Amino acid sequence: LGWGGEDAYFITAGASGGTVAAGRECMMGVADGVGSWEMSGIDAGKYSRSLMEAALESFTRLDAHERGADAHVDAIRGRQRLETVVQRAWERTVEAQIQGSSTLCVVHLDGARAMLTSANLGDSGFIIVRQAAPIFRSAQQEHNFGCPYQLGHHDAASRPGDAQITKVPVEPGDVLVMGTDGLWDNLADCEIADAATTIMDAGKGVRPNKTIARDIAIKLVETAIAAAVDTKRDTPFARAATEEFGLSYRGGKEDDITVVVAILEADESGHS
Repeated sequence: LGWGGEDAYFITAGASGGTVAAGRECMMGVADGVGSWEMSGIDAGKYSRSLMEAALESFTRLDAHERGADAHVDAIRGRQRLETVVQRAWERTVEAQIQGSSTLCVVHLDGARAMLTSANLGDSGFIIVRQAAPIFRSAQQEHNFGCPYQLGHHDAASRPGDAQITKVPVEPGDVLVMGTDGLWDNLADCEIADAATTIMDAGKGVRPNKTIARDIAIKLVETAIAAAVDTKRDTPFARAATEEFGLSYRGGKEDDITVVVAILEADESGHS
């Protein structure tokens, strides 16, 4: 569990240092608090932090309950497990009367079935890189330009049921990159895939995957920061703004940037 500015994230114990092995399951999430609440005297980062903390606690309790009851690990899988965690996390913010709002992206990785299930609400998201190419990217949810779906305390906020649920088969060697909008506004999918692939190729057989995953995350944050302050760069945000307003816009968008990276590993038999 960690945070910075208005962003927050969590990673469960099943993801060991940025890797996910066969037969293991884990959950990871990112959230981006809405900064404009600061003008109303509300801590804009508290809502995202509370969501991630509650999601981590919910998954941990759910996992402990299953195993404590000697239930088969298949008792709650994929979509049902994910929806339970997101719903309980949101309920905790309501019970605690946390003010503010936040986007949310949570993924459940089932190593035994080589399946990723995601719940995405707003403009945070994830990408899967396989063999140097981005093979899947979560869709953004926006009411209009610059106004993403978000969970929150106010009447107009979205609800957990509004999240887009997606299932994606995964393979050993896949790189999962999760991020808040500070990443996606400043780097294109191909740039993310290229950076991840370059670091993967340089470290293969030389460094452990957990080190490679950390290096990918650091590189992506550094590259996104450079793009955000480059007033002449052609960024996804610049292209979207140009299309929205009919004006020629260049440059990135300065924002909090959170990146979480996981590399999927095969077991000794070669299964994912």
